[in-house]
Amino acid sequence: MNKKKVLKYIKYFSLILLGNLLYSFGIKALVEPNGLVTGGVTGLSLFLGRITPINSTIYVAIFTAVIFIAGFLILGKELAIQTLASSIIYPICLFVFDLVDLSFFTLNDPWLQVIVAGITIGVGLGLIMRSNASTGGMDTIALIIHKYVKIASVGAYLMALDVIVMFSQAPSAGLELFIFGIVLAIIYSIVIDRVIMAGNSKAELLIISNKQDEVKNMIIHDFDRGVTLLHSKTGYLNHEIDTVLTVVDIREINKIKDRIYQLDSGAFIVVNKVKEVSGRGFTSNKIYKSR
Repeated sequence: MNKKKVLKYIKYFSLILLGNLLYSFGIKALVEPNGLVTGGVTGLSLFLGRITPINSTIYVAIFTAVIFIAGFLILGKELAIQTLASSIIYPICLFVFDLVDLSFFTLNDPWLQVIVAGITIGVGLGLIMRSNASTGGMDTIALIIHKYVKIASVGAYLMALDVIVMFSQAPSAGLELFIFGIVLAIIYSIVIDRVIMAGNSKAELLIISNKQDEVKNMIIHDFDRGVTLLHSKTGYLNHEIDTVLTVVDIREINKIKDRIYQLDSGAFIVVNKVKEVSGRGFTSNKIYKSR
């Protein structure tokens, strides 16, 4: 195994380990002690831990193992491999935090508890998902249901399962904690999206200029960015023109705009923020071809 692959695996498992540590810390330090309501396998396990003498971590370990085996048998080994690391690490992290005194992290304000828990859990789950891994919980169950009943999407089934788990806790938790649980879910969902996209923010530039060749060459040679020419026609004068399309880092926008206006002060530029870009120069190495 070469050095590049070793570093790749180290990064992969480091993200999963850190993600699960943050996720389990948020659960054990904030969610469980304060009786907060949450969804998924963790929410179901916390609920059972409250109404039975068995520790919630035991339920998490049992459910995770059963879901992993079911996913392996029904959905195949490829999905099982994606969930294997978290299926092992997450219960272990919970067991470790059960042995640690977390009272030093006590927060008295209930809204502060919800906000900090949402951020901690969101960052943890975001890191796990950013590494292309899965927690192997309700998402696996949703995939299994979807395999046999295709009347709704996997996302819809996952949402339905989480809603069922959260509503099942409402009578025992009470209205206030149930509302806090909904807010918690909203916060960590937003944070997950931000963590997944962190460092990947890109911008799409559409440039209409009478000096499109100079603009194109400047972007290619000075900024090392790819360019696509879109054949266009102006709406008022019906002039044939090539619109320059390129995708760049957010930090490069102002520099490129300044250079464009130096070449053509009458250029028309549209900037759109894009969520994800895949392909050469972004998710894979560039290939330079001679013309």
